[in-house]
Amino acid sequence: MADSRTVGTDYVTVADHANIRATSSFSIECWTTFHTLLSGTDQVCWLNKGYTSHTAPYYEYGFFASPTSLGASTYAYDFNLDVGGSFTVVEVIGPQFVLDTPYHFVGTYDGATATIYVNGVGTSISVSGAAGAFATPLYFGRYANVGPTTGAPWHNGNISDVAVYHRALTSAEVLQNYKIGLREGVLAGGYG
Repeated sequence: MADSRTVGTDYVTVADHANIRATSSFSIECWTTFHTLLSGTDQVCWLNKGYTSHTAPYYEYGFFASPTSLGASTYAYDFNLDVGGSFTVVEVIGPQFVLDTPYHFVGTYDGATATIYVNGVGTSISVSGAAGAFATPLYFGRYANVGPTTGAPWHNGNISDVAVYHRALTSAEVLQNYKIGLREGVLAGGYG
């Protein structure tokens, strides 16, 4: 899927299809930029496929970011997924994002390990069970089950080069995709 849009109060919906559903082993990948910083307890979601309602397990999969209790300059970047009917979060704590700078996010699940990669660097947790797959749309730029009227901010930035794989990418493949994106100027050179 090679669509790129600037979103703020706009979002993109992709109708459910077998090609975007989680499988026993899968990966999701995208590039994004952020045009505004988060404040307080804001959490932003830029790519997610929801559960059938806003109850556990909440999401089939998705990427989220929020400031941490460690201070405004520290953020939590999350890959959320449903494993065995349970809400599962793989989180990496890192510096606040730099505005208008492209970031590469990949989430993988191989049946035993879930990993989030940010700019080619991975953080994993051990978790096993069947990945949830729901007949729900995939959203770019907003939450699947809630919206701004509930206090959940819409993503204010660019989203590009979204991919869903029916296998877990290896760390070498993730790093290769990150390097290719940097070399080709993803988001910086005509995608946003």
